[in-house]
Amino acid sequence: MITTDPGTGILVFDTNPTCAKIYVDSKLYGTTEIDSLQIINVNPGRYYYSIHLRGKHYDNDAIVESDKITHIYFNFNTNKKEEESFPVGTPLTNFAKLENQCQQSPIQSEQEEKTKENISDMSKFFRLANSNSSTIVQKTAQPEYSSDDLRNIGETLFKISNILEKNNRIITELRNQLVGSDSTQPKTEKKYFSTAQTAVTVATANKPESPDVIAGVPAGATGYDRITISDILGHISPKISVINDGNAALYIIASSDGKTWSNDENPILVGEAREFYNVYELRIRSPTAGTVATSQGGVYRVTEYQYSLAYTSTTLFNRTSLTIQSEQNVAALGQQLPNINIPNGFSLVIRATQGNVGSIYVGTTQANTQAAATRATLLAGDSLALYITNANLVFIASSTGAEDVDLVVEQ
Repeated sequence: MITTDPGTGILVFDTNPTCAKIYVDSKLYGTTEIDSLQIINVNPGRYYYSIHLRGKHYDNDAIVESDKITHIYFNFNTNKKEEESFPVGTPLTNFAKLENQCQQSPIQSEQEEKTKENISDMSKFFRLANSNSSTIVQKTAQPEYSSDDLRNIGETLFKISNILEKNNRIITELRNQLVGSDSTQPKTEKKYFSTAQTAVTVATANKPESPDVIAGVPAGATGYDRITISDILGHISPKISVINDGNAALYIIASSDGKTWSNDENPILVGEAREFYNVYELRIRSPTAGTVATSQGGVYRVTEYQYSLAYTSTTLFNRTSLTIQSEQNVAALGQQLPNINIPNGFSLVIRATQGNVGSIYVGTTQANTQAAATRATLLAGDSLALYITNANLVFIASSTGAEDVDLVVEQ
């Protein structure tokens, strides 16, 4: 039976096949075997994790609650995740696992070193620096870095990357001067990727079944618009930003090699932006086709240049009218949201208030709010945007029976 210190939780990982590397908040914690990988004495909060197995990976985050086990199982054969949460002392579900030989070949060892570098890129540092969660603490270990330290490290790495790229260009120019250059060896200048405002071509309401479902292929078909960064630059972009200039949400998937893609879409709400790192290609969709002239629907910019943009929530609400409603003392057993119509192309935003001490659970039925596998969890200050027709399609519950939420509908 797994035990942990009072007031802390446990993270447990299983994979099929075994021998997957488990990273939590950019730190390698070990490898999955036939016996589960268990991390004890975890402070309650939200943690980012990454599971790597022979060139494949799965990234997500998980909620750890006091005196509970969060059990995560990922099947690389079916590309599906299962997650369960239950009190400490409860037996783990025995998921199917195929045992691998974990000894690495020289090629796999080289791939592992590259994986470690990628896990430590700036996106992970900024995610940690901006997180409200605590660092995982084991009995004999203390956190090595504060969130400010991690932010400074991330910024320093990005500066070093720019310096190295500049030095490589200078070396190339000096070599050309020493050996001579002709018309077949033109001098090259640094390119930066940047687009003007661009409209999403076809409205695509739901996530396509595959990253290879492209809008307009065949003509009129729904799917992703392609943003082929590497084809234009001749290399991947170390850091690129997508800015939402329209009045509808955008959904992005990214690839660092043009072959493997992020498992989950990255939403960018109205007036917001999101940064991506080591990008070969982006694919983008919106539930509303865009018109650049009027900034209606899905309209965006993609740029490597620095930009200035306020990330305040008020950018979500520049509309002719706005409905804001508070639900207080949300029931532990779940309750249905009130009847609030939501216009096409707009969203219902559910926000757990800052004063909450427990969790808010969101599901499509009252029963779904009671099961970790079928609900979304919001900690204090978290928010969730849902593109639905009416708020009464959603049920909410709280871990204490005394938590509050704010409901916001743009109109």
